[in-house]
Amino acid sequence: MFSFSLTLTLLAGILAAAAMAVLLYSVRWLGMSAGDMIRAIGSYMTRSSRNAFAYGLVVYLLGGAGFAVIYVAIWSYFGFTDRNSLLLTGAAFGLVHGFLVSFWLVVLVAEHHSISRYRRVGFLVAISNMIGHVVYGAVLALLVWQWGVRLHPPLSALPFKDAYYMVQNSL
Repeated sequence: MFSFSLTLTLLAGILAAAAMAVLLYSVRWLGMSAGDMIRAIGSYMTRSSRNAFAYGLVVYLLGGAGFAVIYVAIWSYFGFTDRNSLLLTGAAFGLVHGFLVSFWLVVLVAEHHSISRYRRVGFLVAISNMIGHVVYGAVLALLVWQWGVRLHPPLSALPFKDAYYMVQNSL
C-alpha cells in the first residue's frame, strides 16, 4: 500500500518532469535546439514516429516519478529538510543526472536510434538536456520542501547515528 509521502513524491516527480519538458520545448520552440526528447524516447521504443509522443510521454513521466523516489529517499536518508539545502542538493543531483543522461544521449541514443533525425544530437541538445535536469531537481526539491515529504527517518534517527557522527567529526 502506498504511503501518502510516496504518493506526493510520485506526483512531485511528474510535476518536476513536466517543468523540465516545458523548458526543453521552450528551447526547441525558440530555435535554440532541435531536440525532442519525448518523441525521441517514444520512437526509440516503437522504432517509428507513429504514436511516438504518447509512448514517450508515458515513459518520460514514469521516469520522472521513479527518479523522484530515488532523489527523495536519499534526501530523506541524509536529513535534508530546509529549503536551501534541498534546493542546492536538488540542483546538484539534477546536474549530475543531466550530465549522465546527456552523455547517454550523445553516445548511445544518437548512434543507435532507428530514426535518422534523432541521430543528430548536437552540443546544444546535450546542454539543454543537462539544464533541464537541473530544473527537474530544483523543482522536485521545492515541491518536496513545500509539501514536507519524507520517505523514511533521517540518518540522525537511525541506531548507528553516533558512529556516523564520530566518523564525520574525525575528518
